[in-house]
Amino acid sequence: MQHERARDLFAVSHEQIVSLFKKRPNPEGFTKKILYLVGIIASPITVIGALWGYVRAYNRFGREDDEFPTLANLKPISRVAMILGAVLIWFLLFGAVLLLSALFRFLFSESFASSPTPFIMIGVNLILTFLALFLFKRWQANIYHAMQHNNRFGSARWANASELSDLAGKQGLYIGGEIYGYNKQGHIFTCGGTRSGKFVNLIAPNLLGLNGYNGSFFLIDPKGEAAAVTARYQKEKGNRVLILDPWKLNPMSSASYNPLDLVSNQTNPDHLVDDISIIAEMIVPRERSNDPFWGNRARALVSLLILHLVTSKPKAEHTLGTVWKWLRLPENEWAGLLSDMAVSDNEIVEATANEFISLLHSADKTFAGILASASDKTDFLKSPALRASLNSSSFDINTLSDGKTSLFVIIPPDKLDSQSQWLRLVFATSLLAVVRNRNKRVTFILDECAALGFLPQIKTALSTYAGYNITMNLIFQDLSQVKSIYGDAWETFISNSAIRQFMGVQDEFTSSYLEKLIGNQTIVTHDGKGSPNATARPLATADEIRRGSSDNIFTFIEQRPPTYFKKAPYYEMTALYGRYDDNPFYIPTTLSLPNPLPPPPKNSQATDQSSI
Repeated sequence: MQHERARDLFAVSHEQIVSLFKKRPNPEGFTKKILYLVGIIASPITVIGALWGYVRAYNRFGREDDEFPTLANLKPISRVAMILGAVLIWFLLFGAVLLLSALFRFLFSESFASSPTPFIMIGVNLILTFLALFLFKRWQANIYHAMQHNNRFGSARWANASELSDLAGKQGLYIGGEIYGYNKQGHIFTCGGTRSGKFVNLIAPNLLGLNGYNGSFFLIDPKGEAAAVTARYQKEKGNRVLILDPWKLNPMSSASYNPLDLVSNQTNPDHLVDDISIIAEMIVPRERSNDPFWGNRARALVSLLILHLVTSKPKAEHTLGTVWKWLRLPENEWAGLLSDMAVSDNEIVEATANEFISLLHSADKTFAGILASASDKTDFLKSPALRASLNSSSFDINTLSDGKTSLFVIIPPDKLDSQSQWLRLVFATSLLAVVRNRNKRVTFILDECAALGFLPQIKTALSTYAGYNITMNLIFQDLSQVKSIYGDAWETFISNSAIRQFMGVQDEFTSSYLEKLIGNQTIVTHDGKGSPNATARPLATADEIRRGSSDNIFTFIEQRPPTYFKKAPYYEMTALYGRYDDNPFYIPTTLSLPNPLPPPPKNSQATDQSSI
């Protein structure tokens, strides 16, 4: 029994014995051996200088990336700094040359060679070198301890110049800072209040080719500002410029576009009904309502009329003006139109027409309510100027993806609400044409995106169409607009965008959301004994964001740390001189509020790691 107990006390495997005496690899071992050798031969002063050089290199190039200071796998800059430090420390010691000369003469004297002095010096050097490395180890431990506290409550920081260097001068879409471009497959979300400078700081530089974007543009252009300033340059660089301007805000000749061309020329019967459904939804939007019956039936009626129109009438009549007239026929003529559709060769037209005939003859006047709803949703077509622009197309929308087309869709600001269905029609059919005819890159710049209302196509585009060589640049005034239109799905607009830009933030909801999105940093203070104390603080508070966004654009690029770019209007960029025409809507102002943010580095316009 005692023998078994003793055996249990010493039950050690052969592998454990080997591991006990096996030397473990020390990644810093080689560098430390070199430093010991240098300290013994060239004095500890050289080692101290080398370590001083390493500390300086770490503080400049390692700490900002939260790297742990280690002598293993030294960076090239760390090696150079250690060599320079070892050399420079001797020049920093007053009288070093005289002392070395005297010491050198003393070393070669006969009495010195036979004395114990060399051994004493070697011993002293060894001790001092050990002391230098010991202090360096203490410094490493302090850095490690501080790093633990630095990230205790959050590690948010501003992106440094090196983290944005791959975007500097990049050919593609301009994203800010006067030099930064983005050419990957990804979407852009821009949020800026009224008169925050979205056009002069972001839209115009892109249309004026600041970063050399190659591709087509589709732009919703309230007031016609973008066309007035940039259309000439777009022509000069070889793009075909098309201006949809039913209300003649721009002096250039206006193009015309019939959205029904998409279905009038449709040769694939599998697409026809689905495409008509999309057009009908642009005219009769889906609304969040407790009683969607009237909207759904009105949409079905509009779909029926369009399908009947393009399958049975001459092509010259394939316009939304025809649909508008049909919806306003007298009751007896309506009965005749439905009867014609009930004997249509198209089975969908026939079946749907019979459904509405049953409603027409019902006693509860359901059909009258549906007709009234459809008439109300098509009321925007009563504008003579708009109907004239919809009668025919002066271009083929399927060529938008040729990479050489710039389509400006101009609408007066006072018609953004009343004519929102027209905007929806032009955008949705253009997007569908690009998806069906994938070719070169197309960027959709949707200024005043809220005017489009709820569009399932936008949600689909954000999650899917980046791979179709399509970039969506959605522009809202604040996040409340997005939330009011898209409900709980509003955050997908931000999460599915590679670039997120915020400027001119004034509302509490947007500024508070940005405060959380930017994150918290840890503030470390030290008491009288040098012990660290950590507290949390937002990297940028909501108030700082509101004040700072008046002169800066807060930008989130992919998964990189956030940054902010100083606003830079196109008319102040020397690279764009001569490319733009006068802006008839812009009056310069000299008012400039103090900038509450630290200035970005002069050499890059990118933000530093320093906090607000």
